[in-house]
Amino acid sequence: MKSWCKALVLTGAAVIMSGCENSVSESLPQHCQVPAPSAVTQQAFAGFEHFIRRDGIQLLDGNEPVRFIGLHATELHRIEDDVASKGSTIGKSDHFRWPSAREQANWIKALVYSGHSITRVYTLSVDDIELPESMRANMPAHIVRNPQTGEVELNEAAMRVFDRMVYLADQYGLRLIVPVIDHWSWWGGKHELAKMVGEGAQDTKENGPLYDVNSKTYAAYTSIIEQLLTRTNTCSGREYREEKAIMAWETGNELRGTNKTFLAQTAALFKRLAPSQLVVDGDQQADNSRPPESVDIESGEFLGLLDPNVDIQSNHFYGPYMSPDVVRKQAALARKFNKPLLIGEYGLQPMETIRAVTDAWIDEPAVAGALLWGYRGHREAGGFYWHYETDGHMSYHLPGFAVNAANQEPEVIELVRKVQAKVSANPRAQAFSQSLPVPEAPWLHPVGDAGEINWMGAPTGRYYRLYRSTDAGEHWVLYADQLVDAKNNWDPQTMDLYRETEKPEQQCFAYRVTAVNERGESAPSNVENFCGAHTD
Repeated sequence: MKSWCKALVLTGAAVIMSGCENSVSESLPQHCQVPAPSAVTQQAFAGFEHFIRRDGIQLLDGNEPVRFIGLHATELHRIEDDVASKGSTIGKSDHFRWPSAREQANWIKALVYSGHSITRVYTLSVDDIELPESMRANMPAHIVRNPQTGEVELNEAAMRVFDRMVYLADQYGLRLIVPVIDHWSWWGGKHELAKMVGEGAQDTKENGPLYDVNSKTYAAYTSIIEQLLTRTNTCSGREYREEKAIMAWETGNELRGTNKTFLAQTAALFKRLAPSQLVVDGDQQADNSRPPESVDIESGEFLGLLDPNVDIQSNHFYGPYMSPDVVRKQAALARKFNKPLLIGEYGLQPMETIRAVTDAWIDEPAVAGALLWGYRGHREAGGFYWHYETDGHMSYHLPGFAVNAANQEPEVIELVRKVQAKVSANPRAQAFSQSLPVPEAPWLHPVGDAGEINWMGAPTGRYYRLYRSTDAGEHWVLYADQLVDAKNNWDPQTMDLYRETEKPEQQCFAYRVTAVNERGESAPSNVENFCGAHTD
């Protein structure tokens, strides 16, 4: 097996980090490289020593217990662009794209350096073959139908971005829970997969051919699982089933039609192909067909507690399910069957409700961890991505910003970090939960013709300082302070983080930016110039 050395490649140089399994001379493939300055890291990670394993209701890293809280990192591998989708006419977003290497590195570092040790990403996306080609061009997907053979397969361009995500998670120390397919269509899920194999008419909101093990849709689904688990990561050289950064595979997201046969065959396939990684039952009880207080296996829910190949039972808690009593009842059921419960998603409620539910699961030893929905990270172009949720709630940004106080962002992030410090046995997670590292340098973009100044923010930066020089960088003056890049509804096409109002006339103004948090000020960014029209 080929294994790349753990290296982060800078422009013109390579920084070798600890954790190389087999030292090799080859450099990383181009798509795996993170351009400077985002490749620079001040917080070395020695690499994962163990796969996470289960012992009864407990998860273990070696012999250390594993419990966690965090934000659900939906888009580490694919971006739903709310700004570009404003004019959508199809009832869902019509603009998606792949994150850049800088963005993925920035987001993963923001998670790790704020105390995260484990997160869950969203599913692989499925191409909607019935949409016009011109629209599909703006909606690239992970799962596609080969136009020559008609076979359902993984999109190589998409998977190289996925490869890089797994590689960077391994570099920085973030474990991933990866669900395979979505029950819902907004992202491209089971309905789109059924259409690929001619069974779209049989799919319904609550059920469909995915859950019939004799269907073409299920055959396509299991084919994707096999392709995924045996794929060789083009960045690490390891097969996905050998990646310690992938803590667990989940059957899917909110798979409400899950039945015993579907789960048994799917979980057995995962265990046969990837015995070192955990398996999560991705069913969802919160389907409004049964009251939240209904906690039993006889009703067809929580089937993962019975299946010998399932390690973790997952559920998502929203609306009336966001109740401490519901959490306690489900945790008690998991404990009865000697398996851990994962709160894969929860939130979108007032802060007092989020706090009450969090306090409840902390006291339940059968709850392995919980992830609040949801996180969006820095845009490379400047500002943050953002997403509207229900009832006025929006996604959260790290490390939490007062400008988004109306979204409860500072309180939510403070809660996450305090709880992680309390429940985690991971020394790095404990340390970062209690104290952010000094920010890394931001990345300054070229100044626009009208004096527009934008930068990609640092993973742990709370605000920024803009410095200006009028003598080619010999002397620098603090020009603007307390600049914040985290405002929701940010549109990089119409907004700027700063705009120079003074015209340089016959000279050049030079600029650089630093990031600041409670630990200190970063090194300065790269330098960009704004010159007058007649400057040579």
